[in-house]
Amino acid sequence: MKAEAPPANVRTPVLCRPAFLWTLVGLGAALRIFQYASDTSFWFDELSLVRNLVHRSAAQLATEPLRYDQVAPVGFLVAEKGISRVLGESDLAFRFLLLPIGLAALVLFVPLARRVLDGYAVPFAVAALLCVLFIKEVPLRTTIQREDEVVPERIPEPLTEGGGR
Repeated sequence: MKAEAPPANVRTPVLCRPAFLWTLVGLGAALRIFQYASDTSFWFDELSLVRNLVHRSAAQLATEPLRYDQVAPVGFLVAEKGISRVLGESDLAFRFLLLPIGLAALVLFVPLARRVLDGYAVPFAVAALLCVLFIKEVPLRTTIQREDEVVPERIPEPLTEGGGR
């Protein structure tokens, strides 16, 4: 049974219109590209995964458990290892695969949200997805030294107890 179309005098709210949703997707894509181009530092969990990629062969990545309490799909690890061999072991190279995946997620999320959500929940969900990248804490900037050592370059100052002085 097909749902009836809304009466002609009922207008779709601006926030629920496809043009607005695709504008959000465009904004999210611009933010992701800006984040990638800014070459920001790795988060600690990303750094732990990168250390596995740098210090292990593709065969070890595919057959042995990762160190530093990390888990990742084997296909992703092998793809990242291949990209790092071609593009080098830079932050941008390690994030090269993740940029198009993030952009595709934005594009594919709109039809999914429209299918499973109603009303204002759709633009809220799309906006939440585009903001996910920017709601994390400030990263700890680190460098890869030896396989068993991480040296902090900058550590955020701790908050003092009692509201600070």
